Amino acid sequence: MRNVNSHTILRLISLFFLLTFLLAGCKTSRVLTGKHKAMSTKDILQHFEMTDSFPSAASFRFAAEISSQGNEQSGNCYIRMYKDSLIWISVRSMSFEGMRAIVTPDSIQFIDRLNNLYYKGDFSLVNRFSPMALDFYDMQKLLLGRMLDYNQQGEKSLETCNDSACYCLYSNTEMELQYDTVMKAFNPQYVNQKYLFYPQNFFLAEQSFFSRVSKDNMSIIYGPAEQFDSNYYPESLTLRIDGYQRSELKLETKSISFDNQFKTPFKIPDKYQEMRF
Repeated sequence: MRNVNSHTILRLISLFFLLTFLLAGCKTSRVLTGKHKAMSTKDILQHFEMTDSFPSAASFRFAAEISSQGNEQSGNCYIRMYKDSLIWISVRSMSFEGMRAIVTPDSIQFIDRLNNLYYKGDFSLVNRFSPMALDFYDMQKLLLGRMLDYNQQGEKSLETCNDSACYCLYSNTEMELQYDTVMKAFNPQYVNQKYLFYPQNFFLAEQSFFSRVSKDNMSIIYGPAEQFDSNYYPESLTLRIDGYQRSELKLETKSISFDNQFKTPFKIPDKYQEMRF
């Protein structure tokens, strides 16, 4: 990872919780054949809510692959999470740590060991490099495979849609585009949302967000759930952005452990310089 451009990584990784995401998804890892029983939006969501039993403290190890603009990099990503309070991230290549971050509901601290730089501040960093404006709880939802209601339309706006292998819900915004104002590509008012659920267990298979402004699409794809101890978690996660160019951050789940005593060390070396944007 010594040759990774830090801005490329920030732009991709800030989408998921500041620093981390896979390739296998619902379209490539579906295990169901034929049609599944029709269900209402309410029933699908009720079954999905029953899958929300992941522990409040966990430590993840992922094999990570990043591809963007024809460049590919790989490494390992370690994440320690205390639900609703803190996410600690370390990205390594072999024994060298390239980046470390701590994300809380109201702050981000970030060390770039490749360039001896650091950042301490709020979520304006994420919103600067990310196509979508996300906060701590959004990142947590993406990491844990929970639904992200990006345009704040709520469950009442969701309708069922057709998919041969997964249960499907979607929400389309009908807001008229205002071309006389400057807006971000993924302005929440102009984003259509789609969610796919594995029919055998109702875990989230994919959630995607289509920008009516830029015509870009961002997808978070979750591989089938595997058992880790007595808990279930996707075998893989992918962040994919399709637009003028494709960028992907791919995470393959290697191990998960559960404890309430994880250490989350973070110290900014004296010689590091503050990042300027």
